[in-house]
Amino acid sequence: MKIMRKKKDIFGIILGALMIIGTFLPYLTYWGNEARLLGTKYGTIVIIGGIITIISSLLRISIGGVGYLIGGIVSLVGWYGGGVYYSEVLREYIDLDSLINKGTGYYVILLLSIIAIIDGAVSVKHLFKR
Repeated sequence: MKIMRKKKDIFGIILGALMIIGTFLPYLTYWGNEARLLGTKYGTIVIIGGIITIISSLLRISIGGVGYLIGGIVSLVGWYGGGVYYSEVLREYIDLDSLINKGTGYYVILLLSIIAIIDGAVSVKHLFKR
């Protein structure tokens, strides 16, 4: 196994921590109210994805970025599940989807999940390169 660079470790720790912080931020806003993923099962899934990313960074062992890839996918599943959950819950109370705005947490979790997936996929690609 190949030892990762120290810089890569810090990047993964920050990436995972920001995924977790994203659950505290407003996921959706509607009529002046805010909905967060924190406290829902989808927020827990995002937090698990962030923890996987952090742990894979702390191990400092390169296994092809699989930890980042898995952490990003898990976080993306939680992000998507939260969107489906809130759209079903709010649909009963709000007729127009245009009254529901995406919050900061929505974009933060989406962006960080995609970054983790891309970084993990690039690393996995290098693993199979001879």
